Amino acid sequence: MNYELKFLLSIFLPFFLFGCSGSDKFVKVVTDEGIHQFKVEVVTAEEDKRQGLMGRESLKEDGGMLFVYEKEEQQSFWMKNMMISLDILFIGSDLVINHISENVPPCISDDCINYSSPKPSQYVLELNAGIAEELDIEVGDRIVLP
Repeated sequence: MNYELKFLLSIFLPFFLFGCSGSDKFVKVVTDEGIHQFKVEVVTAEEDKRQGLMGRESLKEDGGMLFVYEKEEQQSFWMKNMMISLDILFIGSDLVINHISENVPPCISDDCINYSSPKPSQYVLELNAGIAEELDIEVGDRIVLP
């Protein structure tokens, strides 16, 4: 495949797969213990990524938010103005979880910690805090996209 085609696919493939921002889809996480399905809001637009789950008082037990990026690179999240704690799963373009920040608390100050992927990630999945431990989701597990 030539460079131009690869470049175009890397930009447009996420939009073809997921449609517009804010659409609900099911994402599966495949672990040694089984397959766990989450109904997620898929966000691709930059404005929606900046808003994320900010201001939400709760998240359904099987709910989450999937952030889709145009290319695989280091991603960084913070919890400013959040009202709930989260597990943040960083996922490479190969759909393998490469880092998990567990039980990340909300931040009410202006000096919030950044939670970053040590490896490049193209997807980030936010779930309720404690879900990763409860379901034994680990680095190296895979996700299945809609």
